[in-house]
Amino acid sequence: MSLAFLGIPGLKQARLVQKSLDKVLVEISTTSEFDSTAKKRLQHQLTEKVYHTLSFELLVKQRICQSDTGKYRFVVSDFTQDA
Repeated sequence: MSLAFLGIPGLKQARLVQKSLDKVLVEISTTSEFDSTAKKRLQHQLTEKVYHTLSFELLVKQRICQSDTGKYRFVVSDFTQDA
């Protein structure tokens, strides 16, 4: 999945937050080089990597914070699956 982020102009940081089995929030931190073309390219590359089985929502943030332990987590699971 991390290959989807390579070569995107203006992309500083990214984190994937899985909200459900089929939805992922993509938190990104960008520079002024990140424009609508870069956004479309990122969305395309993400979707292509999972064969359209997940939906992605991009959320631009000023910065992506580390966890309470001081670590940077690239992938976060933020949902519970009912039995």
